[in-house]
Amino acid sequence: PIYFFIFIGIVKSPSKKEWKVKIEPTTIDTELRITRRCNAHIKSEEEWRKFLQDHEIQEEIQLSTEINFDEVDIIGVFLGEQSTAGYSVEIDSCEITEGTLKINVNIETANSNSDSLFAAQVLTYPFALASIPKPGTTNTVFNFI
Repeated sequence: PIYFFIFIGIVKSPSKKEWKVKIEPTTIDTELRITRRCNAHIKSEEEWRKFLQDHEIQEEIQLSTEINFDEVDIIGVFLGEQSTAGYSVEIDSCEITEGTLKINVNIETANSNSDSLFAAQVLTYPFALASIPKPGTTNTVFNFI
């Protein structure tokens, strides 16, 4: 899945003198088989092509929405190749605080999804991919919850 984020507001943190820009996701679908665990903040068409090349993706990737890199960046969280079913990843929220883009990510593993001792033996490539309006920041931090 890919998520598209829309700017929804600015919130002043009550405990600190800082401003937070909150962003909400909208899902966009595609299929990718990224075999290594990684995170990515992609800011241009050239960076997108390099990311795919670095991960040995040769075929044309069809996104369910058109990406205009003049207006948006892509955020990706990839869990790599997993040998069982039951893994998932979701970009929960994004915010810009003190010039840093903070991305909160939920990850579920095969062990956290079930009380069972059994899991289907199948190769999976869980990931979340999102587009967000250009945040105008240089730092990106991924927080895993």
